[in-house]
Amino acid sequence: MKSMDMSEPKSQLSEHPTEGKPKRGVVRVRTVIFGTLLVGILSILAFSVLLAFAPDASVSRVVRRVLPFPVALADGAFISYGELDKDRESIRRFYETQADDLAQKGFRVDFSTPDGQKRLLIREKDILNKLIEDRVILALAHERKIRFSESDVVAKVDAAIQEQGGSRETLENRLAHFYGWNLVEFQEKIVVPALYREAVEAMFMKDRDTTSARSAIEKAVVELNKGASFESVASSFSDGESKKDGGDLGWTDIDTLIPELQEAARTQDIGVVGPIRESSLGFHVLVVSDRKTESGKEFARLRQIFTRKPSFEEWLAEKKREAIVCILPRRYLWDKESASVVFRDESLRSFEKSVLRQSEGDPSLIF
Repeated sequence: MKSMDMSEPKSQLSEHPTEGKPKRGVVRVRTVIFGTLLVGILSILAFSVLLAFAPDASVSRVVRRVLPFPVALADGAFISYGELDKDRESIRRFYETQADDLAQKGFRVDFSTPDGQKRLLIREKDILNKLIEDRVILALAHERKIRFSESDVVAKVDAAIQEQGGSRETLENRLAHFYGWNLVEFQEKIVVPALYREAVEAMFMKDRDTTSARSAIEKAVVELNKGASFESVASSFSDGESKKDGGDLGWTDIDTLIPELQEAARTQDIGVVGPIRESSLGFHVLVVSDRKTESGKEFARLRQIFTRKPSFEEWLAEKKREAIVCILPRRYLWDKESASVVFRDESLRSFEKSVLRQSEGDPSLIF
């Protein structure tokens, strides 16, 4: 009687691993790949922090032009230093290529002075805010299944060219001269964000709730019918700047009014409280106190009770507050209250305020 060879099954098992389990070599390769990617991502983030605090700005600029270090994170999307730098240089180029023409109009363009450098920083901050807003809008669009094809983008460009009566070649030449862009960059930086913004805004306008604004204007009319003065009702119920003046808008060029109110300003009986009128902005009750014509223009003296519908800008600001935003450069910080990037340094904040305050009387200070 032959004895059983117990080694044979062991040999078979050693040659045929359990089905469904990856081979040890495959596991090692996957681990190496995953580890390499993780180290790469962490390295980029670490270098980004170092660049944000680097004392030698010239060195950091050279490095970040080559490598895609993030300057900010907005709703899960990276914004690179390279993108910010390139957009800032495009703005500089735009002003500098028109320096002579702008000088004749009273604009001063000199980025080499200390004040000029500060004004360029203001422009950089504005660009960063725009890039963050574009990322937030893109995330909102994707949530709502909004997508655009390349043909949609081309159609938008063609429509703009036709509207301005130019040609594709003219557009390409102007982009290259004023901004250093080619047509693809123009589409990526301007056209595509505009398409997504328009689509998200249109969806918001369609779905927004106007019940509160309508209810408020109806309550205001009830108070007027009870005999309350127009001024007191406007002060109590109205939105906007005219509220503090009892709804008085003063003499107004009728052509500057929103379209929904122009006809009323021209035809409504003098001194009569008009009906509730709805516009894209909200609900209005008008009183036309007087009319006149000067230099061929029509003016009306108006009083108004106005209740505002929720605006896209207010809604978008709230969405930006809800977004996770991280800013790396030490000169900036994310202000959640205003939903915007602001200067960390108080002296730069004060400088920016003074520029905005003085720019009304000196157009050169927009720089």
